[in-house]
Amino acid sequence: MRNANNLFILICFFILALFTSVFASEGKGTTIACYTANPPNYEYVGEIEVFNLAEATSTCNNVYYNCQGKCVGCYINSESFEVCIDKNGNHFERD
Repeated sequence: MRNANNLFILICFFILALFTSVFASEGKGTTIACYTANPPNYEYVGEIEVFNLAEATSTCNNVYYNCQGKCVGCYINSESFEVCIDKNGNHFERD
């Protein structure tokens, strides 16, 4: 019985260590540049950090008064292109 208890404690410790490392690594956000969208002109408003790209544009519009609901959120993707997200969630490269 003692070996079963030790095994149980060891398994619980392993699971706790695994969850701790998973949650600690999730704190990495993405820097988003907020622009007022008047294509082909984009006026820089500011930057925010988001943990979910789907929230980038709505967060820009909520944080910056100058946006007045017309901002897009843009980030640099893994291929070094600036990708923007409009209010409908569409992704596009900024000109």
